Amino acid sequence: MHSFDVCAYPMAARVHVHGLSLRLEGDSVLVSVGRKQVWDGTDLSLFRDTVHRLIRDGRRAIGVDLSGVQVLPSGFFGSLMEWSDEGVSISLRTPHARVQQLLWFREFFDQDHVDDEDYVDRFSLRPEKCTLRSVGRSLGRTQRHDLLGEHMILDRLPATYTSSAFNCLNSDVAKVTEYVLELERLTTSIIRLRQDVNSLRDAPPVRHSEVLDALVASVGGGVDYTAQQRQDALRPIVQEFFESMRHAHAARRFKQESCTRALVSLYTATAVEVLRKDFTSLEITDESTEHRYKLREAETQLKKLEQHLADRSASCLSVCFRDSCLPQEYRGNTRPSMLTHFQLCQDATDIDIGYCILVQFATDWRNVASAVTTPVTVHGVAINCMSQERKAAWQKAYLAMDLKPGDPTTMKVFAPRMEHREPPSRNPDKKVSKGVVSPTATRCPLASTMPPASGVVSDRP
Repeated sequence: MHSFDVCAYPMAARVHVHGLSLRLEGDSVLVSVGRKQVWDGTDLSLFRDTVHRLIRDGRRAIGVDLSGVQVLPSGFFGSLMEWSDEGVSISLRTPHARVQQLLWFREFFDQDHVDDEDYVDRFSLRPEKCTLRSVGRSLGRTQRHDLLGEHMILDRLPATYTSSAFNCLNSDVAKVTEYVLELERLTTSIIRLRQDVNSLRDAPPVRHSEVLDALVASVGGGVDYTAQQRQDALRPIVQEFFESMRHAHAARRFKQESCTRALVSLYTATAVEVLRKDFTSLEITDESTEHRYKLREAETQLKKLEQHLADRSASCLSVCFRDSCLPQEYRGNTRPSMLTHFQLCQDATDIDIGYCILVQFATDWRNVASAVTTPVTVHGVAINCMSQERKAAWQKAYLAMDLKPGDPTTMKVFAPRMEHREPPSRNPDKKVSKGVVSPTATRCPLASTMPPASGVVSDRP
């Protein structure tokens, strides 16, 4: 068993080591956290950073000596679980009795039977028991929060989520969001109404004339009946013919032939005019009339909605875009490239392109919102870390979009970006730029557990 200097790991050496020491045990590394009985956030952060660096250096087996620890902060188990999901073997050595009574310990750790005079009590985290999905299935929402905590190590948002593409939109993000949601409602209504119109056109009801013509064609010879007898016998036959018209080909012929003999016996010796008169006297409701009315109403409503959508879309540049015009570039694409990017024809107008950008705005925001565990802007910036005025605007838009943060127990989530602001300048003559990232600026509470984002964060809107 060998010891090595913890300060060789710069992430761990950034603060006082608090008794932290590392020892090699074959292919595994034993992390000893000293004799501090109650851990706080600083101890947990130091522990996470050290283990995270060990894993990046290729260590796939980590042991933790908890012999002196009685109280662990929220998020400790969440870190162990994430490393286990990455294929790292996790074990706890001589945990205190209070630790062994914790819910996550009892649920997901099993005792190992090993001959180790220094560490008799060793408990291993079982990967088959402990994954994000298994935790989500076996525990309730409150229990999941208690186990995972708010301090899980999260990867940084992918670059596709942190683009500043929508800085071309107006700064009044609530107004832009309201406009986009109205377009979505109109589009959804139009799609639904088009489906209704197509259904009405493709499935018209059976017309009376069609049934009557089929009846006349089937007439042969037969016995004379009184008018009342004919009507009583004709009614079920007519109903069967109505039913047959809902079928095609062989099925229709089979249903009609099954009642043809009874029809022949009624009207073989009767004039066709009598048959028509009797058919009319049945007073069967003609569904085709109501059907034609519904179809006309649906087509009229569809035209109104399409015109309303066209009128609203025509104002998208003036309502939603800075200077009421398209940006010179969108995600690195000039205007000709935008046509290709949105799969538009060459004669598409600026309004068509602006409409596509707004649709992409809503789609991207829903994607990035579900990929992080806290409310964020469309560019992945945590709303809670913004200035008070802009925070209120983005929160209003976030609620209007009905967005929800991602659940780490059911999907992979990422750390949001942080918008840092320069502290007020002591020189009153010096202007301070707004919305510019400062690497030394104070972060919001979540920032202490999130990897810092690179580059300038600009979220205007």
